[in-house]
Amino acid sequence: MLLSYIHQHNLAKVKYNCSIILRQPVAGASKQTGPATDGNIGDRHRSDIPPHDFVRVRFYIAKSQFYKFNLSINDDAYIGVYGRRSLQPTHTQYDLVETLSGEKIAASVKAASRQRVKRSGYGDITPQSAATQEVNTAFSSYLDEGHWYFSLYNDDSKSQVVRFTLGRQEKMTTDCPNDCYGKGECRDGTCHCYLGYTGVECSQYACPVLCSGNGVYEGGICKCYNNWKGAECSIQAHHCKECIHGRCIDGECSCQVGWKGEDCGEVDCEVPHCSGHGVCQSGKCYCEMGFRGIDCSIDEMGSFTMACSNDCSGHGTFDLHLQTCSCETGWTGRNCEELLDYNINVA
Repeated sequence: MLLSYIHQHNLAKVKYNCSIILRQPVAGASKQTGPATDGNIGDRHRSDIPPHDFVRVRFYIAKSQFYKFNLSINDDAYIGVYGRRSLQPTHTQYDLVETLSGEKIAASVKAASRQRVKRSGYGDITPQSAATQEVNTAFSSYLDEGHWYFSLYNDDSKSQVVRFTLGRQEKMTTDCPNDCYGKGECRDGTCHCYLGYTGVECSQYACPVLCSGNGVYEGGICKCYNNWKGAECSIQAHHCKECIHGRCIDGECSCQVGWKGEDCGEVDCEVPHCSGHGVCQSGKCYCEMGFRGIDCSIDEMGSFTMACSNDCSGHGTFDLHLQTCSCETGWTGRNCEELLDYNINVA
């Protein structure tokens, strides 16, 4: 039965304390169909994945057993690995799925490095640069015999390079609780977790340490090293966390008209300062006395002066808001200057 071993051992029910959620794919950006290249067990693969798109590889599994995925991704990448037997997987149809955060993996590596240095007694390590770095991780899964299709999804707005191999997990045992959820190796009854995972059963994502390892925690806040920013020092200086209604330029969000805020997520007035004659609140201008209009640009006093200079030829009244003459009966024209010609036939 398909994935019988996985279902039996609940490998798919992994608990994440720091879960990674793939953002909704950009409409029309990711193609759900397309040819898959053939891969061989043990071969090294390198894929340059376009933004919000897939690359697909097909493997033939000759023997049902545990297989291990070794992956290298950039520390700013968010990658989804989807697997399905006999058919190509999609976002909603798959037999296995793993979500990988380069940022979280890198943070766990930094934390481990700091602990080793601290135990050695040589003080703290030198802060790493903000340049993109490659991080390694792995996961294991039981695959039934047959053709397996794997799709790697790039959940980022730029291309990402992913290197990976699929190999047999020869020494996988069942002596550990829940078989380490496929996120580590079982040795003498103890789970040894792959990078990016933690816990007795390797069932939890390794949460970033304080300040993500890119700063120091002082006085209740993170003080970031050079080239890092954000409340948790998790954002590279030349990156933006997210620009909902704008784009990132040199680490700052440049918002579209009608939006403001650090992430361009707050509604703003189309003329932010309301022409200097009002206050913008929740995307609407509230004008000072004497001014009106969507952007408070109409000077009512100026309009009143216009009204005084235009008496509608003495045959009407001037509407201040509409800026037009309302003529008396029998008169017409822009300034009520034309007498209507009534042709009345008297019998």
